[in-house]
Amino acid sequence: MKILKVILVMVCVMGVAQLVWSQGTLQNEEHGIPGYLDPRTHTFTARVQNDVSPVADAAPPGTYYFGTVTVTLIISVASTFPADTVIACTGTASVDSDYYNGTFYEKAGVVAPAVSGGKTTCTVSMPYYWQLSTPGSDAITVTFSVDAFNTGTVNGQTELVTLRHAERDQIPATTSVPTTNGTVSAFTYYTRI
Repeated sequence: MKILKVILVMVCVMGVAQLVWSQGTLQNEEHGIPGYLDPRTHTFTARVQNDVSPVADAAPPGTYYFGTVTVTLIISVASTFPADTVIACTGTASVDSDYYNGTFYEKAGVVAPAVSGGKTTCTVSMPYYWQLSTPGSDAITVTFSVDAFNTGTVNGQTELVTLRHAERDQIPATTSVPTTNGTVSAFTYYTRI
């Protein structure tokens, strides 16, 4: 009988010890799904766990620079188009920054004025706001395209039809991003459609 009492006391002590040990570890663990319960709408919005690595917490290096890139296209119209054809110009400006900041990309388009004497000119203006670590060596890359549009009937439906398309990709500019904010970087190109 004495042995049975000793075994029973040991089992009780081990059970209590197990409860105490588990309480210590539960305090440091997170349980459930982190988020927010809106008391007004009774909807739960889950929150994504933040990466706690030092790289994720560090702000990307660099200073913000702003200005405008303009691309002027002087277009020689050699094709014959219907009188109501619209010529549209699109320009892009981009700069590859470092690993943290990535590539910045701006795009805009305008409708060119009416063709006169076989020529028209359009200027695409792209304001930018880029965070750069090395603006003096970050070169601006320019792309442009010119399209002649008109409407046409396809399967009984009136649709916009591209009559002519001219494009030039990834023109490496010798101009770097200006370090003086508010500067206009102007580029002029000639093309023929």
